[in-house]
Amino acid sequence: MAVRKPPGVAVPDPLHEDPPEDRYCDLVLNGGVASGVVYPWALLGLARHYRFRSIGGNSVGALAAALAAAAEYGRCQNHAAAFEPLRQAPLDFAEEKCSHRELRTGMLRLFQPAAGLDPWFEMLLIALRAIYEKPGAGWRLGALARLASRALRGDLVVAALAAAAVLRAGRSPCSGRLLVAVGLVSVISVILLVAAALIHAPPHMAWLIVGAGLVLGLTYGVSVWRTWRRGLNALRRNHWGLCSGRSRNGEEALLEWLHRGIQLSAGRGEHDPPLTFSDLWHARAGVAPPAQGERPIEPAIELQMFSTLVSLGRPVRWPLLDGGPRLFFDPRLWRRLFPKRLLDAVLAASRPYEQASDSDPPPHSGSLRQQALKRRLREIPAGDLPIAVAARLSMSFPLLFSCVPVYAIDYEQQNRELRELRRAWMTDGGLCTNFPIHLFDAAHPRWPTFGLMLSRRIGPFEDQALWLPECHREGRADNWDRGVPDAPPPAGDEKGPRGLLGLLLGMALTTMNWSDALTSRLPHVRNRVLRMALRDDEGQLNLVMPRQRILAMAHRYGSCGAELILDRYGRAGDPPTPAWQEHVYVRAMNELLGLREHLRGYAAAAGSRAQGATLDEQLQAAAHRRPLRPKQDRKGVERPDPAGEQLEARQAAALREAVQAVAALERELARREADFGPYRPEPTPELGLRAPL
Repeated sequence: MAVRKPPGVAVPDPLHEDPPEDRYCDLVLNGGVASGVVYPWALLGLARHYRFRSIGGNSVGALAAALAAAAEYGRCQNHAAAFEPLRQAPLDFAEEKCSHRELRTGMLRLFQPAAGLDPWFEMLLIALRAIYEKPGAGWRLGALARLASRALRGDLVVAALAAAAVLRAGRSPCSGRLLVAVGLVSVISVILLVAAALIHAPPHMAWLIVGAGLVLGLTYGVSVWRTWRRGLNALRRNHWGLCSGRSRNGEEALLEWLHRGIQLSAGRGEHDPPLTFSDLWHARAGVAPPAQGERPIEPAIELQMFSTLVSLGRPVRWPLLDGGPRLFFDPRLWRRLFPKRLLDAVLAASRPYEQASDSDPPPHSGSLRQQALKRRLREIPAGDLPIAVAARLSMSFPLLFSCVPVYAIDYEQQNRELRELRRAWMTDGGLCTNFPIHLFDAAHPRWPTFGLMLSRRIGPFEDQALWLPECHREGRADNWDRGVPDAPPPAGDEKGPRGLLGLLLGMALTTMNWSDALTSRLPHVRNRVLRMALRDDEGQLNLVMPRQRILAMAHRYGSCGAELILDRYGRAGDPPTPAWQEHVYVRAMNELLGLREHLRGYAAAAGSRAQGATLDEQLQAAAHRRPLRPKQDRKGVERPDPAGEQLEARQAAALREAVQAVAALERELARREADFGPYRPEPTPELGLRAPL
């Protein structure tokens, strides 16, 4: 693939390096919509010295992770140009062409609104350009003129929202209140005009003026209502998003672009089968393919990404492995969201609805509508799911991209014959965890897991684009949200709407990001996370970034960020660096001290008689009676449950010996803890059990 090299742009050279077979790294990428332009060249730089073993991400990070996994698969298949799509990606994003009567970058052209949502998307772009690009007064006057024409055509709600953003884009401190002031002056003027007409004008003229005002107000009120209703109906038809990810006008949209890049990276053609998770698992020689769709114990390449299942209030990890909910899809609905070739691959790998346990409703139970739905639904596959489909499931940024409709079993009805399959909405994975750095953690790592975190510039470090802690003590402090009232320094006018909006926004962001914020401060996490501190006009929702800024970001944060990681953790052929040796030592102390604290509580509870018997006595009794109570049906009849049968004597003895071994390990750790040395992790991680995602 020939790469176009614009003048003055530091485009990386093609990847010809071949890292050692045992030199791996894992990667975790977070979401950020347009901020994702920084990822391709960072991944390319790391791929010159490391082979990617496990890759995970959310939202736009999931798209970059899918491309990186496909490129690593291509490298395993000896495909010489496996990493060329990653090298080309920023140039694709920055390429300018005339579209919709204006010059638009390739990144913007990937976002194509659905039918009926063009005016809303057009107003969104006007607002984004006003907010992020801060254009001059001449552009603002032109934008207001275009918005006025929209208002005359009835798009009042859309035009008003965009006009507020355009007026707010001015640098004058009073510009934010200009729209409100104009509205108040207009209302007062109308009231005075009507009052004057009623006092001085002839009665018939006064009533004529009042009638005309009522007709005008009613007309515009109906127009506002029609605009709002028309927009909501279009959003509902497009599954609550402006863009579906599919092409609408024949020009390549985001999902087609991603699928093409994945296929090219994997060395496959357009008409070849789409790359799946199972293909990644068995990419390297020596990994024997087990049963169809089954994950091997040590996959050759591991790819994971998250979605948020809003209807069930939980995250979902792709691919769907043990512990996840059973999810189904309706091919008629997915045809609107996925290209035919991808949907055909999902259909070929999926199975019709069937019972997996006695808790599931039978296929022929329920109403006629439910029976017809069960015949139509297909279960979403695990290993045989195309990775492009999973990436789209992860990237459903609210209102910008359509949610993806899936179906799940509603178990709240006690009678399984009456249980139904209900539609659930799948949206962006970043709502639950935007930086899942814990994905590939191990008690003792065999190779590093690097995190690429998209963040914002901090005031005292305005000139620092990249930051990777140099020693174990750095990165412990919390970051302040400067938009919340009373955050130091004061965020400005904290009285009235601005302070309230800052507080509400801070609450929403805390709900989404608190887990990531805590995790990124841990001593074994912060020393391997590269923070890419973007400026206010870079990335985020700024879909209208100009060409030069896109390329500058790809180099400044991507290429330079990879170099910073390599300088710290070493290149192919280098001996272990001090940073890696320090990381291993920190991980060892984390595990030993965290395990010591965890076992302390376990040993104390296991030997306690607070409930009448120790754990050892209860395990001994399990050889004489059932340790688990059987479930009863609605008539009180016990159902067979092999998992709860009483233990054999050897099984009870094995469990008691295991408990005693754990207690002995706790005593040994307690005896030696004083000799572990002076270092103590700050903060010390806690070991515990949690539900699988």
